[in-house]
Amino acid sequence: MQFNTEYYDSPIFKVSSIPFNMIKCLEIKLGDEDLKNEVSSIPKYLFKSICWIGLVEQSDKCLLYRTTTALFQFAIVFISLSMWISSFIAFDTQNFKITIAYVIGYSFALGVYFSMRHKRKILTTTLRKLNQFPGPSGEKINFAILLLCCIPFVYSILKPVVYNDARAIRFEAYGYYVENRVAQIVLISIKSFFYALVQPTSTTLIALLYCTLCQRCCVLLNHISQVIQLTSPDAFSYSRQMDVLKCKIKIDEILDSIQNVFSLPSFFMIVANFFTTGTVIGWFLFLDSSIYQLNEIAESVYHITTDFGCMIVVLWVAGGIPVQLEKLKDTFYKTLSLRYIFRCSVEEPQLKKELFGKINFVLTGCDVISFKKSTILTVCGTLLTYTVLIVSTKS
Repeated sequence: MQFNTEYYDSPIFKVSSIPFNMIKCLEIKLGDEDLKNEVSSIPKYLFKSICWIGLVEQSDKCLLYRTTTALFQFAIVFISLSMWISSFIAFDTQNFKITIAYVIGYSFALGVYFSMRHKRKILTTTLRKLNQFPGPSGEKINFAILLLCCIPFVYSILKPVVYNDARAIRFEAYGYYVENRVAQIVLISIKSFFYALVQPTSTTLIALLYCTLCQRCCVLLNHISQVIQLTSPDAFSYSRQMDVLKCKIKIDEILDSIQNVFSLPSFFMIVANFFTTGTVIGWFLFLDSSIYQLNEIAESVYHITTDFGCMIVVLWVAGGIPVQLEKLKDTFYKTLSLRYIFRCSVEEPQLKKELFGKINFVLTGCDVISFKKSTILTVCGTLLTYTVLIVSTKS
């Protein structure tokens, strides 16, 4: 991560050859006019994507964004209702549990979007706060957005090729069997596009936004830790300690805003991916492997790659926040302890309580799921246990 040197020209922050002046970047304050306009603190394509689906205030001010937002909302509501209607019309006691789990997963994906839409003003404010800090250019994120936008199109093209199951076609046609092959392809292509648009495209897009914000905070915290490590105990004066504390307070404010925005959506996101991944595991456990069809195998690989991968990445990236906070505390404490030993000054003010007085911040999903790296094993174990238990239970 490269920082713009024009921010660090103040002699107050120049400590011999130690780059403590780089913390000055966290002291930048935008004017009121800047705050109204500059909110694109995330990669360009990611910001454009959330504007197109109405997740920031800019979406309400532009006619094009309002139109695309309305179309997107219609699409995700339509496909969710369509799946529930198809499930009841094409009711099958043999695959009932697997089908219901699949439909519930899509319903929670619907909740992810609308809970984010409800928090668009707070999200916009959060992006404005984060825009104060220099960040990476985000080429990888932009490339990931391009790949993500291709998923609905590729999925809608490939699925009709491997989709030749009469029972599945009846499901998509609300109990009717479409005999014409061209009509089958058109029907499956259109509905497949909407399926992929809801899950995984929309949920993965929001997950990518969440991970980007968390990663930015991790980079800032790690940078402060590195600056402290490069600072000699003698140079780590009270004013320098106050600079660190001010920086941490700014980052804490951003983390609180991220938690406020993503608490409910992240919970829905984990649950949605949990159900869709459990559906795939249920297919392999419940269905006879000798009757597997190509479309079922392709569908399984598709959901394992996208839904399960999304869930793991969210837990891993968000779980980096408490790790970096703990690293900052340890680094601060060690440098402060060395200064105390070398200077032997008991009269100098200490900031231990201000930095170490509270438990490390942990992002959560509605205070139900704690986003720590150790949670990955818990979620995987729970997923396997409950899927096996539910599938093996007699109807």
